[in-house]
Amino acid sequence: MMVAQHWLAILLVGGFVTNVVNTFNLNTSSCRRHKRRRREDQWTLSLDVSCTSIPDPTVDVDDITPDGSNARRNIAALVSDDPSDEEAANHLKRVAEELDLHIVRRPGGGDEASYTHYLTTTPIHTNSYAIAIRSAQASKRKRRVTKLETPVFIDILPPPGSKLGYRLRNDAVGGMEMLVKALGIKRIIPEKLASGEKLVVFDLTAGLARDSIVIISSVLSTMSTKNSMASFRLLMVERDPIVAVLLKDALRRVGEMDDEYSRQVKSCVAIQEGESVDVLRMLREESSDRRRVAYPPDIIYLDPMFPPRKKRASAVKKDLAMLHALLGTAKATGNNSSSRIKEERALLLSAYEAATKRVVIKRPVAAPPLGIDDDANKDSEIPRPSFEVKGSTNRFDVYVIS
Repeated sequence: MMVAQHWLAILLVGGFVTNVVNTFNLNTSSCRRHKRRRREDQWTLSLDVSCTSIPDPTVDVDDITPDGSNARRNIAALVSDDPSDEEAANHLKRVAEELDLHIVRRPGGGDEASYTHYLTTTPIHTNSYAIAIRSAQASKRKRRVTKLETPVFIDILPPPGSKLGYRLRNDAVGGMEMLVKALGIKRIIPEKLASGEKLVVFDLTAGLARDSIVIISSVLSTMSTKNSMASFRLLMVERDPIVAVLLKDALRRVGEMDDEYSRQVKSCVAIQEGESVDVLRMLREESSDRRRVAYPPDIIYLDPMFPPRKKRASAVKKDLAMLHALLGTAKATGNNSSSRIKEERALLLSAYEAATKRVVIKRPVAAPPLGIDDDANKDSEIPRPSFEVKGSTNRFDVYVIS
């Protein structure tokens, strides 16, 4: 009798445990299904939201024109009242007059609420100041506000402690860097020095001058000091007047330095504002005695804005986020593919005609070559890359001029 009661108790306990386990598994499965449905609902919501015209704090969707430009951007010069910043304030006022910008004394408030960006000044590491651009738009997304409201300026001679300064000090610039390899600088420089000719490089899409800085550092580190000042010329071309102001201000600060390297950079670098195709045409048509820069270029480098993103991607760096917002390329701009391809082809053909040795173009790693929409829409007049230097996310298409 006792044995039967013992086994009965075991069976009852076992059944209870089984019910508990089954109930737990059922609840867990239900919870997982609920979470999965909730994630799917959120994903569906995020897709719906991304396809609607919800204002973006970095760039107003309604302000983007079919060609991808931000026609209604409203930029003001934010001038400081601090007496210690008088030199910087006077400089900024002159720039504002040249660009026909309104001058404001404080951000936001009143009529100033409509501004999208401020051109301002900021102190820098050389105990001087730099002209910078910052966003004027407030946002509930605090991370984006922190990123875009911080002034962005260009530094052609970045300090050693900066990321770009570290990049320039390392051996990667000597030949391991993909850009330097694609440009073929180490192979072309000895040829130029032997013939007594200048190495002439055009960066036709200068932007924030990141790649130009790498080119400068690579060439000057390869040449001797005596040869570099006489045998190298770099022309940076930028079509946006605000970005061109930042570039010119960066070169101004280089001229204020009194070390040997700064003097080399100052003597070798020139900046031209305008459309790249128009600048090439102007230089080609001018007589040699009237040209302010060396022509024709041996190498032309292009880093056109990548096609606008249609999906939410990982965050871009602060300066690039600002550049996208300023130029109105942060979002996809609808059915403007044909106009973009047409512009790309004109740029590529102009560069291919002007360069004497090679054209190098930076592209997303999975994107077609510049000026090519897809494999089904190939134009026999558009040159194809001779080879490519590929990384994990980007690649450099190299067009060798025969």
